[in-house]
Amino acid sequence: MESGDDSLRVGRKRVTQIFRYLEALNQHRNPARRHLDDQLWHLWFRDLENHPSIRLASFADAPSSVDGTSAQCEDTPYEPDDDYVLKVRRPKLTPCPPPPELLGPWLERTWEEPAAELRILESRYEPDARRQAPAMFFQDDPRRQQAFERWRVQRDAWSGDEKPARAAMRLFEKLYEIRGQIEREGEKLELVLGDGILSWERGEGSVFHPILLQRLQLEFDPTVPEFSIVEADSPVELYSALFQSMPDVAGRALAKARQELEHGRYHPLRGKRLPVSCEVWPYNCLLKASSERAGPEFHPAPTRLFLDRRLFSCGKETLATAWPSSR
Repeated sequence: MESGDDSLRVGRKRVTQIFRYLEALNQHRNPARRHLDDQLWHLWFRDLENHPSIRLASFADAPSSVDGTSAQCEDTPYEPDDDYVLKVRRPKLTPCPPPPELLGPWLERTWEEPAAELRILESRYEPDARRQAPAMFFQDDPRRQQAFERWRVQRDAWSGDEKPARAAMRLFEKLYEIRGQIEREGEKLELVLGDGILSWERGEGSVFHPILLQRLQLEFDPTVPEFSIVEADSPVELYSALFQSMPDVAGRALAKARQELEHGRYHPLRGKRLPVSCEVWPYNCLLKASSERAGPEFHPAPTRLFLDRRLFSCGKETLATAWPSSR
């Protein structure tokens, strides 16, 4: 008859085997994205258009002491200045000022697009009464050039204002498309806010992806209409799935990194940002645990938004937290 200690050891072994099986199955079915470009969609905040229809939240950083550490009490949560991360409402588009009638046949069809270069035809053919087609040149009539110069000033002014509006509309339409995807595949897709790019050349392939993640929710107000991207009711996370796919990163290192994340109060937009130097990076223990020759590099960069497939969240760092003696 087995003793209590033996039963506990057997139980731990079986549970460990189940966790490892689930981890391997998840990594096979949902391999961790190692490159930001491999995500279904991503947006760098630095690329957001400067337009009234796009509003990025203002977040208050934690007060700092003389030595650069946070001077705020660790039990006091950081509160954003706004209750959203990003808002995008449908912009109002305006048509291009119409050209003078005598210019119509001489303009290329892209003149109504604000980002398109304005081009005119140098020559064209127009059949006469005898059905012949003599060549006609734009410069033959001085009135055309004068009318073109006057109209181009109007169009350039319109184009300068309209290009940001069109870019805002493309973002609005993209969020509308993403909303439909999430409604159809809500259990498989999620919006994520990421910060801190890990760049690492490894034997099994390179890595270029944010490691500090905050899950988001996409809300829509049809009365405006406007999209609001807000923080989900979940804590900031380490991109554990990425490190779980690296066999040379120990579970204990992952568990330690998660603990430092919980106590360090890091956030992609507010509070404490990830340090610039890898030497003071709180997750440096993960990188030193690796035997890869090409050392990892950390690149702080403007925060980015991406659409990800949900990953099963249990893994070796969960085992290391539950049973420190597990390997």
